[in-house]
Amino acid sequence: RLLGSRLRRCVKFQGHSRLSLWLKRGLALAAALGLILWLSLDTSQRPEQLVSFAGICVFLALLFAGSKHHRAVSWRTVSWGLGLQFVLGLFVIRTEPGFVAFQWLGDQIQVFLSYTVAGSSFVFGEALVKDVFAFQ
Repeated sequence: RLLGSRLRRCVKFQGHSRLSLWLKRGLALAAALGLILWLSLDTSQRPEQLVSFAGICVFLALLFAGSKHHRAVSWRTVSWGLGLQFVLGLFVIRTEPGFVAFQWLGDQIQVFLSYTVAGSSFVFGEALVKDVFAFQ
C-alpha cells in the first residue's frame, strides 16, 4: 500500500512492451531450463522416476495432435495446472508435513467409507453387503 506505486515504477518498463515481453520469455525459459536441469540431476540415479513425466508429455502431445483448433489452447492455463500439480507432488512426496497431511486426509476418507458400509448394511442387510462387491 505504501510502496506499491514506487515499486511498480521501478519494475514496470514504461513504454517498452517488447522489452517486457522478452523479459517474461527469458524468465520462463530460465525456469524451464532450471526445471530440466533439476529433474536430470535428481533422477540420474533412478531414471524410472521419469515415467510419469513422460506419460504427461505423451498425453499432452496426443491431446494437441487430436485438437482441431491448436491456437485455442490456453498454454498459460495448462502450464499453471501442471506446475501446481508438480509443486503439490513435491510437497507430498518430499516433505514430512505434506505426507502427514495427506495421510490424515486418507484416514478421513476411510472413515467416511466405513459410514457407507454401515448405511448399506442397515438398508440392504448384513449378508447382502458382504457378498456383493458393488457395495464396497
